[in-house]
Amino acid sequence: MNKKSFYQIIAGFVIVYIFFYIAIRLRTNTIVHVSGVSDCNYATHDVVAGDSVLTGYIINSGLALFFTPLRLLEIGYWNVVQQVDSPISQQDRQLEKFASCSNT
Repeated sequence: MNKKSFYQIIAGFVIVYIFFYIAIRLRTNTIVHVSGVSDCNYATHDVVAGDSVLTGYIINSGLALFFTPLRLLEIGYWNVVQQVDSPISQQDRQLEKFASCSNT
């Protein structure tokens, strides 16, 4: 196998890896983004295994572990888009769990 074929195969695996991560994030609750809030400001961001029954949680945790490099990139994205200590977004203020922030 020559170098060009090897790099094409690696590139194919990377593309499929990224595609599956995006599909899982957008279509399932297997891996989810969570943000912590303090005084109506973002305090933390994380991308973790979603909630499920015990067997589902084991599978979700395994997938989260498998996709750790992309989860870390996504956490970096969230830290840029919704910086720590910035006010929570209007969209998040409409969620029931942030109802106390709707008037601030």
